[in-house]
Amino acid sequence: MKEFYVWVLLFIFTISSLSVVGAQKVVEEGLVAYWSFDKGTIKGAAIEDLSKNKQNAKIIGNLKTVKGKFGDAIKFDNNQDNYIQGAKSLKKLQKQTDSSN
Repeated sequence: MKEFYVWVLLFIFTISSLSVVGAQKVVEEGLVAYWSFDKGTIKGAAIEDLSKNKQNAKIIGNLKTVKGKFGDAIKFDNNQDNYIQGAKSLKKLQKQTDSSN
């Protein structure tokens, strides 16, 4: 599970880096999942994956949507019972992406 958190943080850093550069389009090469966390992409506890892989994530616990630097964001409260669970096939997709590069 710890490895998943590292991937989520890396993903968030990558997307925020793209935003800082001014890129509004999503880079799809090697992208495993893209969760924007905008309110329109969250339905109940499901977070829609906007990539072609359709790897929806799930909110576990009680996380809140807040205004982010670009669009909306998820606010984490340091409670380990509140987190985002990615799809089980994320590792498989990530391995496929790594092997194709």
